[in-house]
Order: sequence, then structure tokens, then C-alpha cells
Amino acid sequence: MLSILFGAFQIYGYLSRSESVPFTKVITLTFEGADEGKYPSGAPYRIQDIIAPAVLRSVYADLNIEDQGLSAADFQSRISVEPYTPYYRAIIAKYEALLDPKNQNYEQIKALQERKRRELSAALSSAALITFDPAGSDLSAATVDEVVTQVPERWARQAIVDKGVLKTDVQLTSARTLEQSLFANVDYVVLSDIFAEKTEALKQNIDKINQLAGAATVRDPETGWTLSDLRSNLHDLKNYRIDKLMSPIRSLGLSRTPRLAILYFEEKREVLQDKQTQLQEESDLIQAAYESYSADPNLRSPAGEGGPGTAPAYPGMMPQLGGEMLDKLLKVAGEDSAEEYRQLLNNRWLAANLEVAEVKGEVRNIDRIIEAVAGSQKDAPTVELRDEYLQRAEAGFPEIVSRLRDFYDINWRIYEQISRERVGSVGYLYKDGHQGVLRASAMPNLTRTLLVYIALMAAMTFVLVPAVMTRNAMKERSE
Repeated sequence: MLSILFGAFQIYGYLSRSESVPFTKVITLTFEGADEGKYPSGAPYRIQDIIAPAVLRSVYADLNIEDQGLSAADFQSRISVEPYTPYYRAIIAKYEALLDPKNQNYEQIKALQERKRRELSAALSSAALITFDPAGSDLSAATVDEVVTQVPERWARQAIVDKGVLKTDVQLTSARTLEQSLFANVDYVVLSDIFAEKTEALKQNIDKINQLAGAATVRDPETGWTLSDLRSNLHDLKNYRIDKLMSPIRSLGLSRTPRLAILYFEEKREVLQDKQTQLQEESDLIQAAYESYSADPNLRSPAGEGGPGTAPAYPGMMPQLGGEMLDKLLKVAGEDSAEEYRQLLNNRWLAANLEVAEVKGEVRNIDRIIEAVAGSQKDAPTVELRDEYLQRAEAGFPEIVSRLRDFYDINWRIYEQISRERVGSVGYLYKDGHQGVLRASAMPNLTRTLLVYIALMAAMTFVLVPAVMTRNAMKERSE
């Protein structure tokens, strides 16, 4: 009889709980910067943004929750969100296995704990668990399912459309910089610099847009070009049209106003020479820093010698590095190993010397142009040859400018297409977890139920049965 009563009680408890268990939904955050607490635009991100009041008010109104007997305040109080990772226990177990306080010093233990903290932080920031508890309400399971589904959708859409959290506000150079009058009034030999600037600006536009998620597959609605197609066609225009047209003009020194052209290039050469001097000084300072740092026996690594140069430029002295480079070097020196610090110095030295070589090449090119323009006044080419190239230039410049303007327009249309697609898709901020909406189990805990049942049977055996036997014995004795 007791077993029957106990089973009936458990069934009643299950049925009474079955309509009030929490519903949960796991979402994976897909945007860059989630682990750093910021959206792609740089705006701050908090996990509570997902259930912000504006988001919940929108869901509440759209699903007519008020008509189902639940106030807005009560509705909002039932929803929660928290960081989530299925790998939490695995990460904890991994670092518990790695920690060995008996054989590790303080620094090693501290480093492991920091690694564990970073790994847990990254794992927990990559997903969120949304929970809605309908206990005591008249909301149907279908409505609660819709609530936890719509909440992340509304959050993502409001964040993208209203707040502009996606990095779509890229600063691009437009076709308006290609005014026909600019090219008409500039000397022939100077035009190559302008063309170089405009093609480089367009390349930078392409690089900026390529950083946006999904940009590689977006096509211009008019031409069908992708950014890759645009880059390829720009390469062809520069190498086979612009360079082919400008090379003879520069090598022959063709100019409307030779004296002004020479002054322009002389000034440009001075600027480049100043830059070359600055880069060379920076290279020397980095070399001295590397050698002074490596000369310290406390910092010398078993990897051996190496790096920029072999003889110290400033023996025994650490040069004063200023500005942004010093901050970067000191940060690495403080946070990373000595070997990484030396590698940074070595890489920066190589980069500086590459820049020096590039500037030297530009200076030599300018020297040749100045010599060609100056020589054209004394040993001018034949009238026929000069006229031929000038006619080519007059005919070719407008076509090149028009083609460049078309490329800029294509670039802008692709950017606008990306912006429209990003605004219309919440997938740039999150994606659903593989299991969809989950409903917490309302089934009774079998282990606990079994233990309770055993306890009841034991109580019956050791308490109730002896009591009944004692009562019966006393009754028999009284008779």
C-alpha cells in the first residue's frame, strides 16, 4: 500500500511540474571582439545587451504576451542570460593536471593560472545561454519557445540596424576625387604621380572592404564583379595602360613647363631624402638596442647569437628610443620572453631597412626624371616622336580617368551591397546552438526517488513493524 501511495505522489509531482520548467537556448557569438567586450564597430558589448529592455519590450509586444496574463515587468524578470561553454569542466581539469605546486615555482604557477583564466574567459565569451522560466504563468510551451528564439534575433537586429555595431562605416576614397580638370591642368610628367596615388587609394579601399565578413563573395549588382575581379582589373589597367602610356613620357622628359616640373620633383626628392635619413637613423637605433640587449649575459639565450649586425654601434649604451616604437618594445620586453623581444627588434630592423631601400629606389627614379626633363630642353627628341607621344597622351588620359572612375564606382557599389546584406542578416552577430531550444527535464530524479523509497521502506521495517508487533503483543497480554 505504501509503495502505491509513494508512486502516485511522484506521478502527481511530475505532472504538476511539467508545464513550468525553464526553457533555454544556446547561441554562439560569431562577431570579432566578443572576447574583448566590444562589437566590430568598437562599441562596447556586454552579455546583458542580449536581454536589454528594448529587446524584451519588442518581443513582449510582438508575441502579445500581455493578452496571455503576464505583465511586462514579470515577463522581463523571468528572462536571464549568462556566459556558456560546454568545455568548462574540461578546461578546469586540464589545468588541475598541469599544476604541480611541489615541483613548480611561484612564477610558473602564476603563469598557468593566467593561461587558465584567459582560456576560460575566451571560452565563456564565445557563447551565451538564454533562459526563460514560465513557472506559474499561463504561457504555452509554443509561446515560451518563441520567446527564447526571438530574443537573440531582436537583439542582433537592433544592434545592427539601430546601433550600427557592425564595422560598415569604412572610410573610403570616392570617385569624386577624380575630377577631369585636375588631370587637364597638370603637367604630363607629373600625371604619373597622380595616377599612382589614385590607384593606391583604390587598392586601400579594396583592402578595407575585404576585412568585412563575407566581402569576398559579394558581387557588384551591375557588372557582377567581386573585389578580386576589381583588384585584377585594376592591376591590368595600371601595368598595361597607365605604365605603358607614362613610361615614354617620363623617360623622354615630356613636359608643358619643364622648369616647374623640375622644381616639383626636386622638392619631392628632398622630402624622400629626409625620410631616408630618418629611417636609417631608426634602423641604427634598433641595431644598437638589439646588440646592447643581447650583450647582457643575464638575457643571452641558449639559441646563440644573431640579429642585425655583428659589431655594436653604441657599445655599452642602450639608445633612447622614443614614441610609439619605445612603448611597443617595452611592452613586449615586459610581457614576453627575451627571445621574443630580440625577435621583435630583428623584425623591426629588417622592416626599416626595406623601407630605406624602397625610398632609395624612389630617389633614383626621381633623379632620372629630373635629368630627362632637363635634357629635353637641350637634346629634344625629334618633332615627330614628341608629337606622337603627346597625341597618345592626350587621347589616353581621358580614357584612363574614366576607367578609374568606373572602378571607384564598382568599389562603392560592392561596399553598399555588403552593408545591405549585413543589416539584413543577424548571422553576423550570432548563430543558433546545435540543439536549438532546450526544455529543462521535468522527469523526477530516479536516484533520489529510489533513495527516498528505500528510506521509507526502512522506516516502515524498523519503526512501524516493531511498533505494530509491540501493540499486538500488548493486546494479546491484556486479553
